[in-house]
Amino acid sequence: MTKPVTIAFKEFLRIPALNQNALKKQLLIILLTFLLSGLLSAQYKFSNPVVIDTKDGLPSNNITTITKDSLGFMWFGTDNGLCRWDGIT
Repeated sequence: MTKPVTIAFKEFLRIPALNQNALKKQLLIILLTFLLSGLLSAQYKFSNPVVIDTKDGLPSNNITTITKDSLGFMWFGTDNGLCRWDGIT
C-alpha cells in the first residue's frame, strides 16, 4: 500500500509548471466532487411522517428492522417482538 505524500507550499512551488497544473486540476476535481455530493445527495424530506410507538401497539419503541411484504403490510421488528401494520390502524 502506498503511503500518502505531504509536501509544503515551498516544495510545491519547485514542482515544474506542467505538474503544478495537473495537481491543481486534480485538487479542483476533488473539491468539486465534495461540494456537489452535498448538493446532490439523495435526501428525501418527509412532509407529513406517521409516528408509531408503544401507544399504538408496538411491543417496543426500539425498532431494529422494517420491511414491507407483497400484500402491503409493514413489518416492524423490535427488541420485544414482531409487529404487523396495515398502514391505517
